[in-house]
Amino acid sequence: MSDTELGPSETPEEPKADEEVKQKLVLIELNRRKRASKRSTTKARHHLEKLIVEKAEVDIQELEHRVETLWQILEDTQVIMDEMSAYFMEQKDFESHKLVMQESNELEGNKTAPNTGGEAETEVTDNQGVSTSVTGDEGELDIADDVTN
Repeated sequence: MSDTELGPSETPEEPKADEEVKQKLVLIELNRRKRASKRSTTKARHHLEKLIVEKAEVDIQELEHRVETLWQILEDTQVIMDEMSAYFMEQKDFESHKLVMQESNELEGNKTAPNTGGEAETEVTDNQGVSTSVTGDEGELDIADDVTN
């Protein structure tokens, strides 16, 4: 039998089916990584918010470290979502690509939104009505407290 002839149990669809299974496994792994990374992002954000709200005097170095950690986790999550976006583009699944891009934009804008200086601003209001705005860029951090009525 030559290389181009098919055996009795082989069909031309088998390689296509194997490729589809591989593609689905890639997507499953990307989704798993995205979920884990988004969990880490949310956890880091909550720790940062808790630190700001619960402590009367905030240790600037600890706060800077928490902000830095949050940004690193957020960047890692964005990389995963970029991989998902590229996967969907490769698969010509433009609707899923669009949804991933929206989710990526929402993730960054959920509680942390870029301001005009390319920095990030996070605002938290505690149960006493004190609104704390944290603005920072690598190595810089400004904290402003405003009492709201």
